[in-house]
Amino acid sequence: TEFNVDTFTSAGVQPNKLFQVGEGIDMYDTWSPEAAKSITVDVMTKLGINGTKAGWNVMSLFKFERRKNWKGLLRAYLTEFNKKDDICFYLKTHEGWEGNPEKWIKQYLRELISEKIINAKQLPCIFLVDSMIDAELLPKFFGEMSAFVLPSHAEGWGLPVLEAMAMELPVVVTDWGGVTQFSSGYSAQDRSHRDEWGRFTGGYAIRVERLEPAFDGTGAGNWAVPSVSHLKSILRHMYEHQKEARESGKLGRQRALRFDRNAVSARVLRNFNEIYEGIVAPKKALKRKKK
Repeated sequence: TEFNVDTFTSAGVQPNKLFQVGEGIDMYDTWSPEAAKSITVDVMTKLGINGTKAGWNVMSLFKFERRKNWKGLLRAYLTEFNKKDDICFYLKTHEGWEGNPEKWIKQYLRELISEKIINAKQLPCIFLVDSMIDAELLPKFFGEMSAFVLPSHAEGWGLPVLEAMAMELPVVVTDWGGVTQFSSGYSAQDRSHRDEWGRFTGGYAIRVERLEPAFDGTGAGNWAVPSVSHLKSILRHMYEHQKEARESGKLGRQRALRFDRNAVSARVLRNFNEIYEGIVAPKKALKRKKK
């Protein structure tokens, strides 16, 4: 991504040694709304959450770790909505570096309740989905949703966001890191055109409040701190302007198509040819001259 190229060049790597490739997915036979409709398995029943959907259904998907900013995500959702709202949030995650998701999430909710930040009797619909799901059923699960949100501190790429865009879901992402390559845009010009809700073709970009040392300052560099208040306003705006969000999601798929795996494979081959012509071939020619 442009973000990562800048990171490496800032660290002293020569630009001519860096190539942007991207991560491709099958946008036609797997990650597409039409392909998902052909899956006959009832994925919501398989996950044990059949009959739980509301009028507006939001999901997130990630490995359970601090980098994904799960606390900021939960805080934003649980303080913006209540049980009167026709909305449900599905957090699809699995055990990561921080251990068991259910244990940590329950502990965090108890903290929010004890600090009177949230009211346990007024909570909106929310489900933790930590059971495994077959890869071929994931597009079906995405297809059951209305929107996708991932306010992470940092992403090298952000594959679930690309998958969500391929499924025509409006996405809500942090306006920083590798994920900007195919979502909100990385350039200063892209960022200068953000409106109140950070709208871009395919979704909404969450403002970054500041950068801070990653992982409690263990020498791993910095990561972004996305604004919880801005995330809340975006989630509310989407909920109250669902037609706009759906239309944005449909346009987002067109934006994401350049990362279909066939297109990415073609770029990889071009890069290999550039490497060969620029580095390997001259060295071989030099060896022949010496002989």
